Amino acid sequence: MKKIHITLDAHPVLEKRLSLFVNAVAFVAILLIIRFWAIQIVYHPYYMELAEKNRIRNLKIPAPRGTIYDRNGEIIASSAPTFQLEIIREELTEPDKIFAELAKIFGKPVEDIKKDFNERSRVTPKFYPVVLYDNLKRTEIVSIESLKWDLKGVKISHKSERSYPYKNFASHLLGYVSQITQKDMEKLKKNYPSGSKIGKYGLEKELED
Repeated sequence: MKKIHITLDAHPVLEKRLSLFVNAVAFVAILLIIRFWAIQIVYHPYYMELAEKNRIRNLKIPAPRGTIYDRNGEIIASSAPTFQLEIIREELTEPDKIFAELAKIFGKPVEDIKKDFNERSRVTPKFYPVVLYDNLKRTEIVSIESLKWDLKGVKISHKSERSYPYKNFASHLLGYVSQITQKDMEKLKKNYPSGSKIGKYGLEKELED
């Protein structure tokens, strides 16, 4: 009895396509392995730092400026606490509702509140609170605090503002402070937080350090 051997030859085109597919899968797998290795080993410190920055928000708190006395020991320049309204963008889930409430508190149109917020957002670094208004009145503070649980993303913080007990007395000597500009930062070559106030004239400027 004769044995019959039947051979099924694959079609050359199909065989070529299968080979290309296998090679492509192997190439992609190798790329993924190399990428995973790079992320886990080579770039581990970099991604660890990014993860920490997402978890922790580092905020710089400006220190109050020093007190200036005259020769008799009288205070002619000091720092006094003031309160400001901040908006934390990451927590602002209902902006329209929040702006409507703030419009009632500050007695302004909602469009003005939105405009002020958008303008200040553009000059405030990401992950930093947007300072919407300075020098809050006591009535404004009470109103905001009473609605604290409804105003998600709204926060009241305090800072120090320059105070001159004798108003314009010796102003030519004392000088004045004002918000730092990009030009000032380039000239001073120091890392001031956004919105900081520095001495622009007189003793305030000379004794800035």
